[in-house]
Amino acid sequence: MKIAKIFSIISFFVLTIFYSSLLFSCGENKAKQEDTSKNASSSSNHLDFELTSLNDDKIIRLSDNRGKVVLVVFWATWCQYCLQEIPELIEIRNIYDPSELEIIAIALPRGNTKEQLNIFRNNFFEKTDKQINYTIVTDDGTVSRKYDVKGIPAHFFFDRKGVLVTTPKYGKLMDILKEVINE
Repeated sequence: MKIAKIFSIISFFVLTIFYSSLLFSCGENKAKQEDTSKNASSSSNHLDFELTSLNDDKIIRLSDNRGKVVLVVFWATWCQYCLQEIPELIEIRNIYDPSELEIIAIALPRGNTKEQLNIFRNNFFEKTDKQINYTIVTDDGTVSRKYDVKGIPAHFFFDRKGVLVTTPKYGKLMDILKEVINE
């Protein structure tokens, strides 16, 4: 009986630590993201990246999108908050013309191989009847480190000149986007 009680207590603490680590890894670190925004220079060349699109194997660069507002989203299929915002990203893509706005969703490397992401995208459509209509790229960890991403989903808004203008912690992406587009 005593061993069972000790085992229960140990199991409780292990599970608490496990779920706490998931909670903190799948939530944003406001201080780090605000620091990134404050340190942005007049040009965000240091934040440029070159990744391959899941959609069509095309090379995607942040710098190729000058003249458009760009929303870069770091996410993962295992992050509940990330999954909850997919419908909003689809809605945003439907509202704004691709010549005006680019959405680049960068999948973190842990558990997000190209094959897994394709399966996820197909399953998402089957479950919701909503097609993911924005660019998805995979990261080996290099870009997320460059952006100092500490939690996900993480959002980085760039203006038409390629300047990082905001890295919001919370809020409706649509409202934030309207502010960036109207600047």
